[in-house]
Amino acid sequence: MKINVITGLPRSGSTLFCNLLNQNKDFWATSTSPLPFVLNTISQSWSNSIEIKNLLEKKQKETEKRMLVSMKSFIEGWYQKEDKKVIFDKSRGWNVNSLLFKKIYPNGKIICLIRDLRNVFASIKKNHRKNPLVDIIGEPILKTIYNRADKMFSNDGLIGNCIMGIEDLIRRNPDNLIFIQYETFVSNPKLVMERIYNELEEDYFEHNFENVKNTAIDCDGHYLNKYPHKGQGKISPSNSDEWKKYISQDLANIIMQRFKDYNNFFGYK
Repeated sequence: MKINVITGLPRSGSTLFCNLLNQNKDFWATSTSPLPFVLNTISQSWSNSIEIKNLLEKKQKETEKRMLVSMKSFIEGWYQKEDKKVIFDKSRGWNVNSLLFKKIYPNGKIICLIRDLRNVFASIKKNHRKNPLVDIIGEPILKTIYNRADKMFSNDGLIGNCIMGIEDLIRRNPDNLIFIQYETFVSNPKLVMERIYNELEEDYFEHNFENVKNTAIDCDGHYLNKYPHKGQGKISPSNSDEWKKYISQDLANIIMQRFKDYNNFFGYK
């Protein structure tokens, strides 16, 4: 069993990408996975354990090997019922746990989906406008678009937290990292999928880009069903200027200035 991971930004096509991968009978791409958070909890537990510290002091190499094998066994035990050749574990949590993944699976790939940040936020706003009767943001002041944006783009926000992890990946530039730009993906999915297969060193599978089925089903109820993860139907190009319908130019400028490294690296202007 080969293990790869899928990470990146929200509203950047990860569900669509997983649904496409699942057309290949040898692949299984998951809905949002708990694995990076569970493994991080295990790591923290070990790091704070007096017993583990004692073992590391006495038999470091042996203990580290046992820890590595234990984490790998946990992952493969999690997927033992999946009769697939290649697993793709999807979670935005892999953004900041890439070193741990690389240690466990040196040959595994980290596939990171990115998008113009203005359209990421616009996608959230567009879906929020469809049903303002319910809102995950409770404080009245945070309902204003500026404060909502500030919250979401903060270091611990829905978008900002992911950006911090992606910028860290950019700076470290691991050799197992593959970026997919949403705009290219929906404009030319065949080109993107051919590149992915080449990077994975797998035989190419002829995907159906005209009628994608929703198989990597997420729990949309967690977000009040306001932000559906469907990624189905025909893949078609996106409007790069769609954000103009939902956010003002001055707010767009703030977003672009706030994340210069990200925007410069991926060529967003």
